[in-house]
Amino acid sequence: MRSYRKYSLSEKLNILGMIDKNNSVGSIARDLEINRNVICQWKSLYDAEGIKGLEKKSKNNKYSNEFKL
Repeated sequence: MRSYRKYSLSEKLNILGMIDKNNSVGSIARDLEINRNVICQWKSLYDAEGIKGLEKKSKNNKYSNEFKL
């Protein structure tokens, strides 16, 4: 398997588009050397939230000084 790698939004959408063209998740995962579970997670996020679900999420919240007080 390929080492950990971050995928862009367009790459994720292209991979999910392959599923819609009657390719199985398993065959796509094998061909692209991506963990099958990762593709399934992307599919679930896309089905639930659309493109917003696939976008990178910021882990750190930035709060104003007023809010902190």
